[in-house]
Amino acid sequence: MMIKIDADKQGRIMRIVDIIRQTSAAGVQLFVERGKLGFKVMSGCVFTPELKNLVIANKADIIAFLTPDEAIKLVSLGADQTPLFLAPGAGAPVSSFIDLAREIKNDFCLKVFDATSLFLGGKTVTVKTLAERYAELLLQAYPQQHYRLVGDCVGACVAFEVALALENEGKTVDLIALDSFLTAYEQQPYTREEIDEVSAELAQGIEGEALESFIEVYKSYSMMTCNYVPSARLKGKMTFIYCETSIQLRAEKEKIIASLQDYVTQTITCGMVSGDHYSVLKPGAVEGLAEAILRQRYLPEPSFKKSNLTYQELRDIVQYRADIYRPINNINHCHRVRISPVGCWFIEIADGRAHIDFNADDAMYEQYDFDSEIEISVDALIACATSEEPSAAVAKAILDNKIRVQRGEELYHLSWIVFGITKLDEIFHWIDQQDSQDQYLDVQTNGIAFDNKWHANSPVCTRYMPAHYSVIHKALMSLPIEYSDFEFVDLGCGKGRAIICASDYNFSKITGVEMIESLALIAQQNVNVINKKKSH
Repeated sequence: MMIKIDADKQGRIMRIVDIIRQTSAAGVQLFVERGKLGFKVMSGCVFTPELKNLVIANKADIIAFLTPDEAIKLVSLGADQTPLFLAPGAGAPVSSFIDLAREIKNDFCLKVFDATSLFLGGKTVTVKTLAERYAELLLQAYPQQHYRLVGDCVGACVAFEVALALENEGKTVDLIALDSFLTAYEQQPYTREEIDEVSAELAQGIEGEALESFIEVYKSYSMMTCNYVPSARLKGKMTFIYCETSIQLRAEKEKIIASLQDYVTQTITCGMVSGDHYSVLKPGAVEGLAEAILRQRYLPEPSFKKSNLTYQELRDIVQYRADIYRPINNINHCHRVRISPVGCWFIEIADGRAHIDFNADDAMYEQYDFDSEIEISVDALIACATSEEPSAAVAKAILDNKIRVQRGEELYHLSWIVFGITKLDEIFHWIDQQDSQDQYLDVQTNGIAFDNKWHANSPVCTRYMPAHYSVIHKALMSLPIEYSDFEFVDLGCGKGRAIICASDYNFSKITGVEMIESLALIAQQNVNVINKKKSH
């Protein structure tokens, strides 16, 4: 559906946009639940009587603006300029883009796709079918030869398919992907922390049914784009814009671009802007995003050596990673890296920032309860830092005892700052491949698995990620017990690796308990193989 706007209606919409902008700036989030207008005042903010009266006086128009009244619609956030069409990220309300619309209003009228009602209706939607509906809307409501599209976050997958659909109709397209993994979204369940972060940034404190609806839409939209593969090659120009503090995206950027380039005829243009995944759309960073969109002005990407690195040059790289790291605000963690023979690093995560002391005095920090602590030589550290495959390099160094992990809680902070690794699972996989006894035993316990029936708004998630064989055996051998006097029970046995290891010891009974039927079935098959071998 196109929202057709006459001059009077356009004026009303711009007034409503301005009111929403004022309330947002005052720390007040407006939302609609069951057809009624509600508000949430953020901590430390005030909903002044003047602003409240302004909202009440325009209540009907605000409800109409915020409530999706059709399955597919296009909301205009500007006056009659050249249209720039935007596919939003999962759960991102139209109001998220008001500041961007203001910054580009002299050149473009930002028009935002909205399919919230479609997802709330519980319908199964694919990227391609949603994109085809968007493209049909554009061709009917905004017939033109050349289109300009922006895709924010997972919305870039949809925007890519919209571009392909338009090209298939003989149109030309310029496409901008904003801070998006595109072809690298994986089908893994969300943690409660991830949902809380997204809700805080996009839902801004709404509660009850409105929050549950938001989470459902967010999850449905996100899962739609998992394992996305473009349906054809894009002929038009593509620009890939990423945020300075989006560390995981930056760590994987080269792989993402290399994968995506196979589906884009022209060379993809890349550019960095300030801010993070959410702040890039807010004052302070959105101005830089507007400059990138309008004039292709980007932040300079720092260049660091990858060979013959000195210790000081390594410190410069680590300091940069610490400077751009933005962990969540409500954590306070301490980490220590002992580097022989040069000294000790102390890393503190607090107030949403990382602070690092490269000349830490061990004695001074002895009173700290470290969340993670490693020991490594400076040569091994430089070798890992300059490797083309840092996860494999770190995994090998751990197996070769060149990295000694004294404590490994909250290790992901340290893994990024010190080694530039954002996916600890990659280290686990590499070690597991070297350590695994699956092939020898003719069983299948490798890999990471999760319950795909888990819902994003549930506090519980089943995730199978087994300890390495050598770790389990070392733990069992260290038990100061007579094995035959005890039963071995593994609660949450997954694919059964621990009970397979336990079968090498003389326990009186071995039991595995698993809630997920698919994992329990694999565990039973593995146990049957082991029992058959032991019976011969």
